[in-house]
Amino acid sequence: GGDIGDAFEFLMTNFTESNRLWVRLQHQGAVKDKARREVERYDLRVLVGTNLVRMSQLEGLTQEFYVAEALPKILEQVVQCKDVMAQQYLLDSIIHAFPDEYHMVTLDQLLTSMTQTTGGVD
Repeated sequence: GGDIGDAFEFLMTNFTESNRLWVRLQHQGAVKDKARREVERYDLRVLVGTNLVRMSQLEGLTQEFYVAEALPKILEQVVQCKDVMAQQYLLDSIIHAFPDEYHMVTLDQLLTSMTQTTGGVD
């Protein structure tokens, strides 16, 4: 069996790839398909958000692991995706998925990441 690190890395890989696909869908296809793509993106975001929820529910997830390992990697993906819709949703999902106690000790990290997002994220 694996440990919390192995389980987290598995979910993190799935989260990263799902998020990349979600963002990439915005830029593919003809203009006439834009409405359909937006519906597909909305549906795919459920998968992306579910990965965050699964991370927050990992057995053995401690505040220390969240601060040192999980949050920095998750926030790196949020900043790197450079997509307003994705960044807004991901930040909201992080705040809802993980315990408030974790956010209290990582407020500086969260706020710093918010300043690094694409304009228009609130």
